[in-house]
Amino acid sequence: MSMSYEELEDMEGKFLPENVRYMVDSMSQYSRNRFRLETVSAETASAGRIITVNLPEGACLDMSSFRFHFDALTNQNGAGADTVFAKLPNDAQTLIQRLEVNINGIAVEQGASEWNTVYALKKLGNGSIDRASSVDRALSHGEIDAADAVDDESLVVADWCGFLGERSTRFLDTSIWGQIQVRITLAPNSVLVPKRTGVALGTPLATAGAQTAAEQMSYSMNNIFFTIDSVSLNPI
Repeated sequence: MSMSYEELEDMEGKFLPENVRYMVDSMSQYSRNRFRLETVSAETASAGRIITVNLPEGACLDMSSFRFHFDALTNQNGAGADTVFAKLPNDAQTLIQRLEVNINGIAVEQGASEWNTVYALKKLGNGSIDRASSVDRALSHGEIDAADAVDDESLVVADWCGFLGERSTRFLDTSIWGQIQVRITLAPNSVLVPKRTGVALGTPLATAGAQTAAEQMSYSMNNIFFTIDSVSLNPI
């Protein structure tokens, strides 16, 4: 059965209130693009280093899509029964000591000195076993590996505290706000977990050799990059 334009328009008026037609028309040409962002600093980093990234300018950014990607590698020290493997802590966010966000050079988040601790406290209140054993374990090292080996993992940080994860709006137009810069200070080597060869994870290091080896634990990051989505609507 065919319908005239007037009949179709009449049906639209019945199902789409006039005060939402503008939004529906805008969403008709909705599009999303993903940016891969390289760091302003080097592609490799270690404990205490600062990683800086500038978000795209002149775009409407979906801040909930902001991701931090990197490969993390730990080391091993000692010999024989005193060999100690450095293990990554649970949650890739633990490797972030401080987070700062600037808009046009003005600090909107100066950063807590223990950002990873703040995140851990927030997760205790908002997290769940189901998420920890699925998404977190697959993407952000949600569980410590107890194997007698160094850790070599590709990780993604997707959950944030502060401005990046707790804004009043999801979308920010950088053509209005200006340049957004994110600075991440990596945590010290003390966040790593020692694993002595042949001994269960969490067992105290009973020998001087193992203790000395644990003091030399370290980690490094490489292949560092960020991603974020921009969105556009029909300009009517």
